[in-house]
Amino acid sequence: MGAITYSNLDSKVVGVQRVVRGTGTMSTSYATGGDTFSPAAIGLSRLDDLQITDPGLGVLHRWNLSTTAPKVLAYRDSSSAANAAFPEVAAAQNLAATGIFRFEAIGG
Repeated sequence: MGAITYSNLDSKVVGVQRVVRGTGTMSTSYATGGDTFSPAAIGLSRLDDLQITDPGLGVLHRWNLSTTAPKVLAYRDSSSAANAAFPEVAAAQNLAATGIFRFEAIGG
């Protein structure tokens, strides 16, 4: 499975939760069903919410909404009539250059 790398991390405590903001970069070998998002790698013991912002590099990123096994899925626009719009990126694709996103993770 592909793993996300993190940079530009900034965290603060808000009430009883920690908020971590940063940049995520998808793996060089994308895993079907999404690359793994690791709360522990960004200093969280659990994930309650994840917001993702795309910078417009041609890939859309979406969280799978799992707090226990979080993954970030990648989609690309497909202008071909034979394909559905925004299909998931094929397995083993290198997304290190275009699979960059900003995130805000909330947890404990």
